[in-house]
Amino acid sequence: MNKKKRRLFGKKYLPEYLKELNTLTNIEVTPQELISIEKSDLINTIKHDVSKNIMLNFNDKEKLLILIGRLINIKNGPSYLYTTYAKDCGLLKLNSINDFNINFNFTDEHAGFIKFILQDLSNEISLDFYEEDGEQLLEIEISGNEWCQIEIDH
Repeated sequence: MNKKKRRLFGKKYLPEYLKELNTLTNIEVTPQELISIEKSDLINTIKHDVSKNIMLNFNDKEKLLILIGRLINIKNGPSYLYTTYAKDCGLLKLNSINDFNINFNFTDEHAGFIKFILQDLSNEISLDFYEEDGEQLLEIEISGNEWCQIEIDH
């Protein structure tokens, strides 16, 4: 889809996107804080050779908090937050993953997908949440050399 159409969709989805971002983060998000879709496309196309996956029950936020804490201890800094609306509206830059609301609800992101990309593009973490056989699951993918060195407890 060309960028002009994406900008039109972005204007249409912007109010809902901002609502999602304000629920998913611990900060007040305004449209001015969003990065252009051109720059967002460049950031979101980076691929890493190394990745790890872990599956959790969606409501096991304590394990998610421990995992994110370990990642931050290895390498932290400004990051970009991607949700499905970011494709048409642009990424949100966070000062740190600490700005993320770890207690988000299953329905807080309409498509069930959230990704954090470190500003230096070296590492990322994706949260893919969905329901299967009546159980709410959270599939986590960690990508990048530094973050993939951690031990993941199931």
